[in-house]
Amino acid sequence: MSDPINIDVAIIGGGIMGLWLLKDLKEQKYQAVLLDCGQLGGQQTCHSHVYIHRGHIYTKEQKQLVQGLSEANHEWAKWIEGNPDVVVSKDSYFGFESEASYEDRTQLWKKWRLGAISTDPSELEALYQGDVKYVASAKVDCLDAQQLVRALMTPWRDCIVRIKDSSLRARRLPDASGHIVEAEDTRGKPLQTRCRALVFAAGAGNRRLLKLGAREGAPAEPNLQIRKAHMLVVRGSKEYVRPLIGISMNLAGFLL
Repeated sequence: MSDPINIDVAIIGGGIMGLWLLKDLKEQKYQAVLLDCGQLGGQQTCHSHVYIHRGHIYTKEQKQLVQGLSEANHEWAKWIEGNPDVVVSKDSYFGFESEASYEDRTQLWKKWRLGAISTDPSELEALYQGDVKYVASAKVDCLDAQQLVRALMTPWRDCIVRIKDSSLRARRLPDASGHIVEAEDTRGKPLQTRCRALVFAAGAGNRRLLKLGAREGAPAEPNLQIRKAHMLVVRGSKEYVRPLIGISMNLAGFLL
């Protein structure tokens, strides 16, 4: 094998996180490469809602998360201005079973300056037929996952390499100056890079990937942040099926 290619960052995983990081790094003139073993965005990204929420789904105990979203939403808004085709809907409706839960949540949104307006439930047949008695609406972007992946990938396609999953290897350099990453592309051509930073952006696949580059003495089971939720996503042609998002939260009278 030839000498490794020296780069700043190697990213493993081609979903939203990996593609967005590649975009940021390249815009800041870093040498970065993204490696992925399947279809870009083909795992969690294209099976999720891609809902750029502003914090409406958080409770008052999660105020810090809402504050953290502010900067992220600002970055998303700037990028979407130049890529308007990724947006399939800007309308979100929040249904409540009781006046008390409606007042409690809308007052919280007002305090957080998230914005929402009262809406007549009878205008929304899908909500009105159930237990929903009060509805608030807000402008929140919901994106088309495939369009999003295409828009993020296209400018940097020369920095993206499709690899064979079983070929991926990573080891930390003895002087702790970075990692050596080895793999084979889909044609069987070997690839070896020496990177200053190695980023795992493979979502649920990170548990396995973290073991590839773990240092001696690292825990056998990496400490990952995992948030459990039940989510229903119904997709179709936007001319016929508008995005429908269902998130099961605390079931305390708050439906999305």
